[in-house]
Amino acid sequence: MLNDIYGTQEIQQYLKGVLKAFHQFCMDNDIKYSVWDGSMLGTIRHKGFIPWDDDVDVILNRENYNKLIELCSKKQPDFHITSRLWIRRIEIEGNKWASMDSGVIDLLVFDNTPDNPIAYKIKVLLLKILQGMMKDMNKIELKNYQPVYRPLVFITALMGLPFSEKTKFDWYDRISQWGNKKKTKKKGVFNEPFAYVGRIKYPNDGDEYLIMPFEDIKVMICMRFDEYLTLTFGDYMTPPPINERMAQHIVIESNLQNS
Repeated sequence: MLNDIYGTQEIQQYLKGVLKAFHQFCMDNDIKYSVWDGSMLGTIRHKGFIPWDDDVDVILNRENYNKLIELCSKKQPDFHITSRLWIRRIEIEGNKWASMDSGVIDLLVFDNTPDNPIAYKIKVLLLKILQGMMKDMNKIELKNYQPVYRPLVFITALMGLPFSEKTKFDWYDRISQWGNKKKTKKKGVFNEPFAYVGRIKYPNDGDEYLIMPFEDIKVMICMRFDEYLTLTFGDYMTPPPINERMAQHIVIESNLQNS
C-alpha cells in the first residue's frame, strides 16, 4: 500500500480499524462470522485488502446475526450499527465516506433458500419489490436505469410511500427468513443489492471457521472459502484486467494505465 495508485490507502486504513474492533467484539462474545465477497477474496489472494477495494463485507448465519444485533443493543462496542435501506452496516465515528456508501462493513446474512423453485422465485420477487419500495422518491434518478425498468422503479417507490422505513425494514427481514424454520438443501444471501439477491445458492450443511491474517490484523473466514469463492468468482486467484481494477464508491483520479 506504499504506492497508493488506486486512491484507497486512507479509506483502507480506516476500514481496518473498524474491522479490528468488529472482530474483537465477535471473539469476545463467541459470534461466528466470515469475511465475504471481495473481502474474502482479498484475504485469500492478497492477505488483506484487494488494493482497489474500498469497503468490507462480512456474513453471518441468521443465529449469529441476531445474536450480534441483540448484544450490540445491550453493550457499548467500539462501533455502531446503522441501516442503509435493507442492509445493516457497521462503522465508527469519523467516517467521512459514509455519504458514498463506503468506509463501512456491510452485514450480510445467510438464510435458507426454499427447496420449492416456485417458493424461491416468490421470495426473491417480494424482496426485490420491497427494495423498490424502500427507495427515496426524491433521490431516484430514472435515467440511471434501463428504460424497461424505469416504470417499475417509479411504481414500487410510490408503493412504499405510505409506510415507515422501520416497517419496510421489518417486512424485508421477515421475508428474508422465509424457509428458515426447517432445513433446506441450499442457503442464500438475500440482503444484497437488487441484481444479486439470491443470485447464488450455497450448500446448506453448516460451516466451520478459521482465523486468518488480514493485513496486520486477524479475521474470521469460512473454512469452505474455496467453494464459495469459486461459485462467486470462478478462477478467483487470477486478478482482473488492469482497466477493471477500480474502487466501487470513491472517486479515483489515478491513471491506472500509467501506473
